[in-house]
Amino acid sequence: MGIVIRQSFYNSIFSYLGVIIGFINVIFLFPAFLSEVDIGLYRAIQNASLLLLPFATFGLQASTLKFFPEAQQKESTQDQFLGFMLVAVTFFYLIFLAFYFLFQSVIHQYFAEKAQPLIDSFNLVLILVFILSFQTVIEAYSRNLLKTIFPGFLRDFFFRFLISVSVLLFAINLISFEALLNSLIGIYLIVLLLLLLYLYRDTNFQIRLPTTKAFGSLGKRILGYSFFIFLGFSGSTIIVNVDSIMISSMLGLAQTGIYVTAMYMGNIIELPKRSIGQITAPLLAKAFEEKNLKEVDSLYKKVSINQSVIGTYLLLGILVNLDNIFSIMPNSEVFAAGRYVVLFIGLGKLIDMIFSFNGEIILFSHFYKFNVTATIILGVLTIATNLLLIPVYGISGAAFASLLTLFLFNIIKFVFLKIKLNMQPFNFNTLKVIAFGLITYYLVSIIPQLPVWIDLLIRSILVTVIFGSLILFFKCSEEISNLSQGGWKQLFKKN
Repeated sequence: MGIVIRQSFYNSIFSYLGVIIGFINVIFLFPAFLSEVDIGLYRAIQNASLLLLPFATFGLQASTLKFFPEAQQKESTQDQFLGFMLVAVTFFYLIFLAFYFLFQSVIHQYFAEKAQPLIDSFNLVLILVFILSFQTVIEAYSRNLLKTIFPGFLRDFFFRFLISVSVLLFAINLISFEALLNSLIGIYLIVLLLLLLYLYRDTNFQIRLPTTKAFGSLGKRILGYSFFIFLGFSGSTIIVNVDSIMISSMLGLAQTGIYVTAMYMGNIIELPKRSIGQITAPLLAKAFEEKNLKEVDSLYKKVSINQSVIGTYLLLGILVNLDNIFSIMPNSEVFAAGRYVVLFIGLGKLIDMIFSFNGEIILFSHFYKFNVTATIILGVLTIATNLLLIPVYGISGAAFASLLTLFLFNIIKFVFLKIKLNMQPFNFNTLKVIAFGLITYYLVSIIPQLPVWIDLLIRSILVTVIFGSLILFFKCSEEISNLSQGGWKQLFKKN
């Protein structure tokens, strides 16, 4: 777990630097210089790209992780592995493009009434899907090499920094809104090229075209596995991204702008999960390759408790300061309508973190086909609950549908792993973390309101002191306790 903690630490630094940049973008720059309609269109283009991405990658990013250990055992497949993946992703993107043009009229009709500007900008979506297809496969390859820090910097910090620059250029009238939308292509492309340059310089990797002799048998198994993962990833992506797209269609881009702004605050909760997942996924794949289920179970439990602590802390920090956050936003009276979106999305992300990486365990085990069934069912449920709740409760209904879906999805995977592998991630410390979170929220929430910046500072300090003290005193997480003790030793270390 040492390499996990070390690389996750650096990844977390970049993640939270990225959070600061993202917070400035979402809370200040976007509301100050863009209307909620413009924000809705800008984010709808990105979310539509992410929603369509699994249909272009065909599950190849998961196959890159799963089959890399096996491919490394032979020199021929080792040298041609990345080339095979990139050829495959190009092939599947072309198939995706053909299907898009086949159903183009149906897709456009869905958005015609409430979100016509999204249709007018759909070529941007197609280009972004192409760039992201390569980026996801190459990032998965770098994770296999345990090279996650610089890719994390590019993804979590540098990308958001370039977004800030583009918005500021728009704010001072150096570029038009259309150019701002088009700049997304340049930003994603810069990130991809820097990632390739980094891997080339750090690992001296080469992209060699695959041969039938080297990849005959292995290639068939990769594509067979990818097919089932594609079905599962499609359902997962629907669960995560379809809400904002359905809001665009049913309520319009203005409501999408409010929703995605509030959703960003809730999504902050899961950033540690992403950082930890960057390094645990290849370790998990290796453990399954070696049939070391004891190591899998150990990672399952450790990741759960660590994510529970960090996720609860972040959710507390956001909820106790929600009034302060909305009050300092430009056009706060408009975006405050997303209050319950923050709550429901945040709770959903916390639940997802507490249940640990159950989905990844299923994907890397020989039960991976079950994940397909579960995600398809949950994807359909997500669409159904959004269709029922959005017309009645608006954007709050969409957020609650997301919370409900994430809870049910994790319950299903939890029960499955308990039955099939006799694994579950919880212990008494999990209950203590939840209890300490509730206690902290109550104590901080009863404090009278102070001037906004002072209030924000005091509540944040109190959450850190009260919750942090309870977690450390009752030793809820061995890793966090060790890190804390190590930090104190370094602080008071004699020269």
